[in-house]
Amino acid sequence: MDHPLYEQVIFTRRLDRDDAIWYDVKGNNQNPIVVTELYPEQGYQYKVKAVCAVEESDYTRVDTFITLPKPAPKYVCGAEDTTPKFTNKVPLTKPLQPGDIVMLPQNVELVIKEVSGNNPYRGWGEMFFNFVNANLIVTFEDLEVNELYQWLDGDVVSKKASSSKFLINTDAPTPAQDTIKIDINITDDTKIIIKDSTGNPVEGTPVLPLTLHIENENSENGEPENEEPIKIIELPAVIITGDRIITVAEDGSVKIEQAKTENGKTEEKIDTIRNNTIKPEHGDPLVDMKIVHTNTAPNSGGMFGCARIGSDNCSRLSNSIPNLPKYDDKKKVHDGIDLYASVETNVYSMYDGEIVFIEKGVSPNTEGEKDYGNYVVIKYTSQQHGNKGTQKTIYALYAHLNSVDNDIKVNSKVLAGQIIGKSGCTGNANNLFNKDTWRQHLHLTIYENSWANDNRVDPRIYITTKFDNNGNKND
Repeated sequence: MDHPLYEQVIFTRRLDRDDAIWYDVKGNNQNPIVVTELYPEQGYQYKVKAVCAVEESDYTRVDTFITLPKPAPKYVCGAEDTTPKFTNKVPLTKPLQPGDIVMLPQNVELVIKEVSGNNPYRGWGEMFFNFVNANLIVTFEDLEVNELYQWLDGDVVSKKASSSKFLINTDAPTPAQDTIKIDINITDDTKIIIKDSTGNPVEGTPVLPLTLHIENENSENGEPENEEPIKIIELPAVIITGDRIITVAEDGSVKIEQAKTENGKTEEKIDTIRNNTIKPEHGDPLVDMKIVHTNTAPNSGGMFGCARIGSDNCSRLSNSIPNLPKYDDKKKVHDGIDLYASVETNVYSMYDGEIVFIEKGVSPNTEGEKDYGNYVVIKYTSQQHGNKGTQKTIYALYAHLNSVDNDIKVNSKVLAGQIIGKSGCTGNANNLFNKDTWRQHLHLTIYENSWANDNRVDPRIYITTKFDNNGNKND
């Protein structure tokens, strides 16, 4: 440009990420432009353009460069921390992935191993301290990260290993699970013993992980029966054992109580606990998976295919939906499966995916103007659903919701096991004159390749819990 002074803009982005974002740094032609907050030994692309009040140039061609290695730190134990704080406060707007590197203060790299949440994040990873040549397994809670994958806030913690004087833990932590359901015969003679990571009974503040040992004195041969120890990695922990609930408090104390409520509904109380603390199997939308049929088609009404009594559309749709299952003399097509879910049950995303559509304008437990009531459609690629059955992208429609979770938006990412809403009986699952229990369900429809009616397939292909052709769970 033939101007004595004009603005120059340099755009840079990382080479190792397909979804890397271009970042711009502005300056002018009379002063050097300094690009900061780059990772050492990292490849970048860059391009430049010039701008002034009356015209703007084209970008230069995209070229590449590699940053220099970081110098060996002059670390002095006990010295005051003079490390510059990260100045970029723009939060990262996408989920962290295993393998991502988050830069912590003092130029410490955190390599993500397992993660959940969406800024803040929760999970575990590995830190490398180059000044002592040590790797450290750490966990993090409420970790906040900026758009340059730099630490903003949150605790990164290592727990002391039982065999070490140093805060070095060489064992990767097991993914957290606050509630465990097991089948144990607990009697008045049952002994519950909590042991810490050293194998000794807990005295004082427990050192995680803990193991819960269950000894039953009464047995057929008169010998004590010892159940397999249960590992506990977080406190408080809740263990459901048939009709008993074992609670291990943060101080290691143990409480055993009957799961029965005042009205004797044991399962209802257990369901409430499990719904609030346990996530479903990867690939399932509910913690408890049970196909529920209609009253008029008690053996097939909850299945995908020609499964219901009603107006005949089976013959027509059989031509457009390949391999449409047929049940006896049923003529009406049901385009998904119905999974029993009492009102206000948590509904989860089956896999990592992307929100495509949200309908949330129907009042809870009302019919509204939509057959599906409130519903959410999520896109899952073959890599995300693990090529179950096919290598096709699928679209999952979750219907009859009472409400949609406020944290999800169209075009936003969603994680496997993330709550997307609460179940109900909105849409055509609601009937003013018929309040049968089966109407409380989650309707799940799966589409292959695109969200189009002709692409509907049997959802049983893509869920983890397997059902036979009668809707019974496979062993």
